[in-house]
Amino acid sequence: MFAAYNTGVLQGSVKRVQGDASAESGVATGPIICASHGDWVTDDSDVTGGTATNWFMSTQYNSGDYDISTYSYNTSTHALTTVAHFDKAAATSISGSWSQTDGLFGGWAQRSRSGSGYPNDYPSSAQVEAINSNLAGISSGTTTHSTGSGPYNGMQRLADDMLVMVGASGNIQGNYGVKTTDGSSATNGGQNTNSPDNGGTGNWNPRDGSFAEPHLVAVSTGICAIGGGGGTYSNPTHNYDYFYMSFGGSINGQSALADGVSFSWAESTNRINFEVMSWDGTAGGQTRTYNGGVCTAPSHTGSTLAPKVFPTTWGNVIMCHDTGTPANAVCFPVTWSGTTPTAGSSVSWPGGASIPSNELHVDYTIRGGGGNGNKHGSGQHRTDLNKYRTVRQYEVGSTTYFDFVEFEFNYVGGVLYPSVYTTVKQGWSYPKTGVTVRGSIYMKNNTDVFMLFGSIDAGDNTAHEYVYFEGAFSP
Repeated sequence: MFAAYNTGVLQGSVKRVQGDASAESGVATGPIICASHGDWVTDDSDVTGGTATNWFMSTQYNSGDYDISTYSYNTSTHALTTVAHFDKAAATSISGSWSQTDGLFGGWAQRSRSGSGYPNDYPSSAQVEAINSNLAGISSGTTTHSTGSGPYNGMQRLADDMLVMVGASGNIQGNYGVKTTDGSSATNGGQNTNSPDNGGTGNWNPRDGSFAEPHLVAVSTGICAIGGGGGTYSNPTHNYDYFYMSFGGSINGQSALADGVSFSWAESTNRINFEVMSWDGTAGGQTRTYNGGVCTAPSHTGSTLAPKVFPTTWGNVIMCHDTGTPANAVCFPVTWSGTTPTAGSSVSWPGGASIPSNELHVDYTIRGGGGNGNKHGSGQHRTDLNKYRTVRQYEVGSTTYFDFVEFEFNYVGGVLYPSVYTTVKQGWSYPKTGVTVRGSIYMKNNTDVFMLFGSIDAGDNTAHEYVYFEGAFSP
């Protein structure tokens, strides 16, 4: 285990983005970066026909509808130019999310309130989509499900050719894998045509018939690819298998779904289970297996922050936090035999109370193998896929600070050796608390990152800022 600091300044410099006013100014909910491409992040060919050398897309909720903005970005002058701003969806009580697979392709899922009454009072749908090459609109492809009364739901990214639709509300829950390579056609892995209640189209993984089935609602803990199967940066799997965690229960090993589990990580919770979704990529081929008692976390008095999972080249890592006593945080290595997990002995998180695991920003796509948003939001190193980059966010008095941090998960001889390193101490700050990170784009040079900060103005909770950091990380 290893932890260290570099208390110096950024190797390069900080570039506040210069350009026209953000199209999302004054929105009710701050924007989220949901797609990116161009030669700042990839050597792949230009997919826009020259519309923008480097670009990204953001989505935001604005008074009853979702809007989308696309931007061109110049990494030399740091000028930001709005390419287009357009409506995505409008409805009453609408919720949804857009995630990118690769390039212009991705998918969207949403739920709204129609007011027409049962059984069509909460229409829910999802589809794969393609951003137009001029970045001025989005074209919808195959609808993967549509039902008159469905769950709050959204698309999450797993790999370059795979999304996962996740949703839960009331007695309607489910998730299913979606395979797409063109943003037009799609293969749905879900099993049962009747899983969306009250008719509709599309297959979901099966419900167990109980209200708010926790084995399915637990997908809110975050999906993750099964590690160790090869892959590349932010593209950890080609076998379409994934898993998520549930908590509690008492039955160990693979079993029928009779164990009483929860999707909430309570102060008294220690038991971690894996809900594994196996899929061969064929329509309706997805199956679900419950793996009870994969590992038991140490006590965490006063801490209810749920564990996080990361894919690696050799398997997965479960990071268990302790917000009350950060030095008690631990990591478990998980190896796989096919789709059956085995957890090894835990080791202490090497950052202890100096680089607390609970202060690391590992939401959205930082973990590289499942999450909301854009492919290049993954903090994985481009060649060392066991290394991750992110920021540590913490507050001192009325100031929010951001350290730039790298951590790595090496596994040798059946033992996990995590390490963590602060590359820049207090590399950025805001003179207020409650600041949020709304998205990141990690550059292909492995050293730079483009970030979106929200809630930066105490007098305006919609205020946000894009900042480019040069030399934040080691090559």
